Amino acid sequence: MRLYTFLGTFFIFSCLIAQEKDFGLWTQVSLEKKFTPRFSIQIREALRLDENATRIAVHYSQAIVSYKLTKNFALNVAYRNSQRFRFDETVSYRSRFQADLIYKTKFKKLEFEIQERIQTQFTDINRSSDWRTPKNTLRSRFTVSYDFGKRITPFFYYELFYHINNNFDNQRFRLGLDYEINKKQGMTLFYMLDQELNSNNPLSTYALGLSYKFSF
Repeated sequence: MRLYTFLGTFFIFSCLIAQEKDFGLWTQVSLEKKFTPRFSIQIREALRLDENATRIAVHYSQAIVSYKLTKNFALNVAYRNSQRFRFDETVSYRSRFQADLIYKTKFKKLEFEIQERIQTQFTDINRSSDWRTPKNTLRSRFTVSYDFGKRITPFFYYELFYHINNNFDNQRFRLGLDYEINKKQGMTLFYMLDQELNSNNPLSTYALGLSYKFSF
């Protein structure tokens, strides 16, 4: 109970210090092919809305290769192609490469996960003079989930973004539920706060998210 009280207090405090606010809707569909118990490939298509869920903000396609190193450790590598739609009706085309090292452990019905991600993103490809200069970001995420049984798993995670050679520029809080439809299908419903850091007028986006995954 102390952990959930702390997380709740931290979440509320972050909401109070927000200046600019927006509401978004994040949706995602994933197809996963499991070749072995340790090795799988996943394809994702995602669409994100902002401006109180009235405007398309981001669309991306992503391919992820996952390999379970040991009982507790896993490695993911991924490539993402995305389009960010600006208010002036132009489109920012972006390519991202990323690698994740994931550690998981269980204590009774609680599961803890630590994920360290390094990502490199190229922005406005062939449309700006400095597009070849990537933005390198280190992302650290901590997740705690509880196995209720009956196919439902509530979770909470906190993620911090560090722009390498610059500063911390973003953080995310996410509270949600994983629901196992059957052995091949699952859904996730979540509510999230995405908050800018180290900005004179930080934007905080409150987003409702829904994702679906099919494994075969």
